[in-house]
Amino acid sequence: MKQWIEVVNFELLSTKIQNLKTDGIIFLIDEFVWDLYKDQLNLKSLVGAIKKKVILKRLPRGEKAKCFSVYERVCEEILEEGIHRNFHVIACGGGAISDISGFIASSLLRGLSWSVIPTTLLSMVDASIGGKTGINSKFGKNLIGAFHMPEHVWLNPLFLETLPKVESLNGYGEVLKYSFLDKKIKESLLSSKFKIGEIILKCANYKNKLVEEDFREKGPRKYLNLGHTFGHAFEKMYPVSHGEAVYWGMKLLFYIFERKDLLKECDNMVKELSLSFGKPPWLVHLDEKSSLVNNLMNFVKRDKKVISEKEIELVFINEDWSPYLIALDFETIRIKLDNFFKESHVGE
Repeated sequence: MKQWIEVVNFELLSTKIQNLKTDGIIFLIDEFVWDLYKDQLNLKSLVGAIKKKVILKRLPRGEKAKCFSVYERVCEEILEEGIHRNFHVIACGGGAISDISGFIASSLLRGLSWSVIPTTLLSMVDASIGGKTGINSKFGKNLIGAFHMPEHVWLNPLFLETLPKVESLNGYGEVLKYSFLDKKIKESLLSSKFKIGEIILKCANYKNKLVEEDFREKGPRKYLNLGHTFGHAFEKMYPVSHGEAVYWGMKLLFYIFERKDLLKECDNMVKELSLSFGKPPWLVHLDEKSSLVNNLMNFVKRDKKVISEKEIELVFINEDWSPYLIALDFETIRIKLDNFFKESHVGE
């Protein structure tokens, strides 16, 4: 199934929603986004214009939304309203909101159509695209979910005007990932004339192309997981956002494989873009190196990219900067981590 990615303003967004071929709309929105943008979204006039039933549900912000209790509550509340298969779910918020909303859409009545209005940089370039949906488990992120492709992704950069600085940094972690996967994105990012709307669309289209080639993530779509294995572990171990965790996940990968060229380029781009990721999160636990490695390995072994009892598939970058997949056994990874954390600098 093809998903349509379009750049819109609020007026065009309203028109797009009105033109959906559906009998009703289930509008799932981040409660913080609702408080900021309910006037611009203007659902009351939308109801009058389309004369369809609109069910509005405000969800907790961020990862708090991606849990069993919220999933169960929202599903039951929607079913209580009385719906049928010609209802359309619209997710409006950051990546966490699109994750749980898409999972709800995939589950209700065994699958409702849905669309996404991403409101953060991270969700615009990554989470809203490709049909990966889900909620978290106590054993890790996104371990319960489904592939369910949205019909539309409506990108409105105006949402970024109220984006907190920490959320902007969160998004740039993923944007930097794209710059290692595609040289054109890297060149655009480092251009003195770059516009954030253009970068968003380039990243979104790059991901969408891989998704169309490999929806079920059996081949090249896996390239998008660069930095995510260690990144997901850092999200569980430290108070860092997803994008920041992916950034540090990439750097740790480059460190343990001794790719000084990639490390240097990463530092250069961070400097050019005036980003401030601070110090590596693992510095907090340097006095407990063995437990640090054990904790990392525990999460690595539970990662979705594990391909056997002894191996995991990682994404890495060739000398010519093309991405490739490599299967590594857990013992090799542990040895590389042990050696890295024995060094005095450990990425400072």
